[in-house]
Amino acid sequence: MSRNGFPAERSQRSTDQDNSRGRGSRPAPLLRIVIAVAVAVWSLMAWIGYNAADPVVAWLGSIVLGVIENGQGVAEAFGGKPAGEVVKALDGGGLAGQILALVQIIIKPAIVVIWALGIVALMMLPLLASLGRRIIGRFQ
Repeated sequence: MSRNGFPAERSQRSTDQDNSRGRGSRPAPLLRIVIAVAVAVWSLMAWIGYNAADPVVAWLGSIVLGVIENGQGVAEAFGGKPAGEVVKALDGGGLAGQILALVQIIIKPAIVVIWALGIVALMMLPLLASLGRRIIGRFQ
């Protein structure tokens, strides 16, 4: 007799049946390794993006502001002094600077939120795979 009062052979059989149905079983070791590698790669990509965010926004800012300044010169060259004054009055550089400042404020927290959502999705992968197998099994 086993601890639960059933003969040892029957107890082992019911445990095998429970495990074959996916109840109480843990993810396979290979799946755990794959998830751990995926989490490490995802974290590395987020870390690189987080560290590259400031230089990329600064580089983008210099390009955009340079284009706006050159646009004023081009407007003066093709449209004369009045066209250059109109472009200067529009002050596209101020608007572009404000948009880039907003992007610089938002980008790092956004990277952290996207990283966290990715980690949650990776951790739920075994559950989603099990659920998918059950749903597909019902239609076969």
